Amino acid sequence: MSNYEEIHKKTTSTNPRERKEAAKQLCITFAILPDQEQAWEDLHRLIQDENSEVRTTIAYNIAYAFPNVTDKKQAWEDLHRLVQDKDPEVRINATKSLAEIKDSRIVEPLIKALNDKDKYVRELAANALLKIKESRVVEPLTQALKENNNTYVRGLAALTLGEIKDSIVIEPLTQALKNDKDKIVRICAIIALANIGTPKATEPLTQALKDDDHNIRLFALYSTNKIIQQKK
Repeated sequence: MSNYEEIHKKTTSTNPRERKEAAKQLCITFAILPDQEQAWEDLHRLIQDENSEVRTTIAYNIAYAFPNVTDKKQAWEDLHRLVQDKDPEVRINATKSLAEIKDSRIVEPLIKALNDKDKYVRELAANALLKIKESRVVEPLTQALKENNNTYVRGLAALTLGEIKDSIVIEPLTQALKNDKDKIVRICAIIALANIGTPKATEPLTQALKDDDHNIRLFALYSTNKIIQQKK
């Protein structure tokens, strides 16, 4: 019996530990398996496994297999399924894997994950989106900056908007600087506006020099001085 036949046999085992082991082996060795179509069918079935540890194992390792899957439509549907799984550990690991996949289609599930009920999932999604400087993330990140109840997510949303440097993000960043209840988010908004560096983005920084909070004034001063130095 070949190694793959042994793995395939384990995928239908009544023992969840064997199915978990098979799931890991399928993901990690997928690129060199002789029958990748059958291997994906096995993974597809295990993604719907009743045992959460089996699903978690796939969620953690699926990025290894993903580039070599031929049925990308089904693969994306399965990945979406994992990101929305009822078990938080599955969602956490699926979100981590999303961040490893080099494909623009990761944006949509990451945006949805910003509203996950699990704090860690939201933070992972925000971290992943920070690396994606595309205009289509502006709207969901702006919404996250305004409405997300996680300080970390709002702060990362502000920093990401500052990296995109689109004039449309200046207003929501200005509002965050003025009105956010958390000092860290306000400081992130200052950093983002300074990174944009246009005259319109500098205006709220000048106003922040008169803020009641010493740290806000300090960051605003540092940021405006940095902009001035860069223009020399």
